[in-house]
Amino acid sequence: HRDLHSFPTRRSSDLDKPLATNVPDLKQFIAWQQAGAQILSASGMRYMPELEQVTERRDEIGELRWITSFTCKTWERYGIHALEAVYPLLGPGFMSAQTVHQEASDLVHLKHQSGAQVTIAAIHDAYGSFGNIHVYGTKGQLALTLQDTYTAFRRQLVAFIDMVRMKRMPLPFAQTLELMTLIIAGIRSREQNGRAVMRAEICHELQ
Repeated sequence: HRDLHSFPTRRSSDLDKPLATNVPDLKQFIAWQQAGAQILSASGMRYMPELEQVTERRDEIGELRWITSFTCKTWERYGIHALEAVYPLLGPGFMSAQTVHQEASDLVHLKHQSGAQVTIAAIHDAYGSFGNIHVYGTKGQLALTLQDTYTAFRRQLVAFIDMVRMKRMPLPFAQTLELMTLIIAGIRSREQNGRAVMRAEICHELQ
């Protein structure tokens, strides 16, 4: 946690994932962004080419009703990867997070304003299952696995380079805020015995 005067003088700075896991730190990033800093937070999972199959086969899948996404390690450290894999499929509009916790795992249930539900599992030692997504629709289903890591990370790097060179943000900062509030809501739900935490609650604290 740093105040605005300690922000790096260079325009771009690299931080490890995720951007923030608590309200005070996220408020600080908001202050930096409002002061003119370029802030990009993204996972290579957002750029995985396998996600394109959902759009290409949408007639077969129908309207999205449930999506599962998986990550190893902790919700705090790696949950953002599983979230970013889902976010492009539904877009903005997540409303709440509710966490079922047991030792070495968190199962986070998210609700979206479209009516779709998302289940994200963060199981610490299940390394071999990382990068798996399953999409369920009104007509069919589709299982996806991240395999083309080269393309995913190349797309992410190109997006970052374009941001630096052309001052063009790859995604709105509002999307980053939404994702971080979901991370925070998932943590808070776990700490409060599985209470469903509304994003509006976190957003109110950010004001």
